[in-house]
Amino acid sequence: RTRMKQFEAYRQNVLITQELEVSSSFDALTQLLNRGRFFMMAQDALRSRERHEYIIVALLDLDSFKQINDKYGHQMGDKVLQNVGQVIINILKVDLSEKWLYVKQTVDNKQSFAGRLGGDEFIIFLRGVESRQKAQDSLSKLLKSLNEREIGEIKGINASVGVTEITSEDLDMDKVYSRADELLYKAKESGKNRIVFE
Repeated sequence: RTRMKQFEAYRQNVLITQELEVSSSFDALTQLLNRGRFFMMAQDALRSRERHEYIIVALLDLDSFKQINDKYGHQMGDKVLQNVGQVIINILKVDLSEKWLYVKQTVDNKQSFAGRLGGDEFIIFLRGVESRQKAQDSLSKLLKSLNEREIGEIKGINASVGVTEITSEDLDMDKVYSRADELLYKAKESGKNRIVFE
């Protein structure tokens, strides 16, 4: 009986640890990484990457999201954000079957990952693509999938995307983010619902 109790206590501890790992890593609404965890993983990935590995960081911001909230309400706004999360998960082929292992597996296997930074801003760390063209193809597919989404009266989700390539000098994720942010601003300025690639 004592063994059974010990085993049960151990099992409970494991479950609590797993739940803590999930709640401290993921955005509950979109199932993407939260801001803190994304930046932590991205910073680690910058430090440990292969010298000639091709990586891009894409910053994505929804167009006219405030109008969606104002016109259809925050519940519909949340549905839009959930749909964006789902499209990103599908495009990156993210496996969330064992969420408590996701962070470790993603880092160990050098996989792409994405996060929600807050509001309607999302970020993608895309690796495992051989070239700029392949990266552009993936992001074009992502934007097309968003544009084709229908949620009630909303016919298509529009987004602007700023994309920067990681260089051998890049060791600070904050600087990479700032570059992507400038390019995102250019995408907004030049007509929205487009990708501006550095």
